[in-house]
Amino acid sequence: MYTVPEKKPFTCSVVTFPPLQSLTETHVSSKLNRLISEFQSLPEPIDCVKRLLHYATLLPELDPSAKVDSNQVMGCIVRVWLQAELGSDGKMRFFTDSNFEISQDFCFCLVWVLGGVAPKEVMKITTEELVEMNVGVVRKERSRVNTWHNVLITMQKKTKALVAERGGK
Repeated sequence: MYTVPEKKPFTCSVVTFPPLQSLTETHVSSKLNRLISEFQSLPEPIDCVKRLLHYATLLPELDPSAKVDSNQVMGCIVRVWLQAELGSDGKMRFFTDSNFEISQDFCFCLVWVLGGVAPKEVMKITTEELVEMNVGVVRKERSRVNTWHNVLITMQKKTKALVAERGGK
């Protein structure tokens, strides 16, 4: 005869991160608005940091051989590397890494917003549009704003160079 063991109370806490609406969205403004609303809906700055740390786990690894001076994002306090590719489909692909985890997290957001879109879409976005994405920061800290700006500008420079290599197409 089987007896049911006595049930003992226990506690469990779980932190869940809902997936981004669609990792295949291709419209830059809808992706940007999605991230802005997602982070603005989080009640505490620590929640934003936790979300960013989760996103760092989603960032594809940058090949260690790409961590060269020519791929380093200039002007950042920490080391950030950015590699860009213009695919045969005419869409941009970005790969990043940093020696500072929060910078990796910010990079994921930019890679998600601008990866897989046409070069003209990469060139249209401005740093002002990124201000609301300055997540996980109680005050708009200058170093974080500079990271957004410097990574975006480097993405645009690399995009422009790749388009020029292809003959402007």
